[in-house]
Amino acid sequence: MMPEMDGIETFHRLKKEVNGQSVPVIALTADVSTGIHQHFLSEGFSDYLSKPVMWEKLEELLLQWLPAALVSMKNGAGEDWNITEKQLLDLKQKLKKWDIELSEGLHLLGGSIVQYRKLSELFVEYYEPNRKQLEESFETTRKTQQEIKILTGQIHTLKSNARAIGAMSLYELAASLEIRGKMQDESYIEKAIPLLFFEWERALDGMFFFLENTKKFVLESEKKEKENGKQKVYAELTEEVNQEKLYEETYDRILEAIGKYQGKYAEEQLEKLLSLEKNPKKKKILGQVQKSVQNLEFEQAESLMKGTYWTNKVTTEWEDRNGQK
Repeated sequence: MMPEMDGIETFHRLKKEVNGQSVPVIALTADVSTGIHQHFLSEGFSDYLSKPVMWEKLEELLLQWLPAALVSMKNGAGEDWNITEKQLLDLKQKLKKWDIELSEGLHLLGGSIVQYRKLSELFVEYYEPNRKQLEESFETTRKTQQEIKILTGQIHTLKSNARAIGAMSLYELAASLEIRGKMQDESYIEKAIPLLFFEWERALDGMFFFLENTKKFVLESEKKEKENGKQKVYAELTEEVNQEKLYEETYDRILEAIGKYQGKYAEEQLEKLLSLEKNPKKKKILGQVQKSVQNLEFEQAESLMKGTYWTNKVTTEWEDRNGQK
């Protein structure tokens, strides 16, 4: 991968490794020049996405190219933060202290502050290892041209990460350093790197502030989600109890109808019981009961209904009908 190989070279090597299998690959690039989309398609890419990456567009492409069997759609947990416009505006104003434009980060994420918080957590989590890696590369930049390329690649990654959270001072400085790195301007890099680390630390402080001041919204959201989960379980249990009651009543009506030789009514209730029944063995017996009723063999039908499989009806058999035994 970069900086040893560019994206197109990496793509062609990937095609060789998968032995001709059809694996969709989307080109991701900051190049928005005329004809670039067609260029990537002619190289064999499945599609093209320009930077900065918009969250909704990325999701749209993933849904388009991923096999349907691998996709599971669900509502994101916490997407209903109870945050007011005033609270959001207050956050935006306070984050300017660290030159963080919250609106910029939210714009790239379709306005999702929940997703922005996840990016913030990743920015904080990987700060130490990423900084250590960049520092090590900086210490060896004077050795070879290749080392400068590696350092430039790492600065490129930092630039993208900074843009994603709206840390504009860090983003702009990283962008300038990336250009200088490509120009092999060692003198500029040596003087500017300390400032890059300083801006990185400022962005980190801003993310710490954001995470601390949005913690209450996460807790409120989790509490609400937990309550909704309880309500869902209660609704499912209520539905199950209602189904069980209906099953009991239908069973009793069938026996009563058979005992009174009411064939038509018995058949109607048998159809209803068959729709409720989940146990294949009992479905088969109900089918036999139906046949007996149709042939006016009511004693046979009653014997089948009172047979072994219904001896301990109803509560002990509800689990069995739902596949739990």
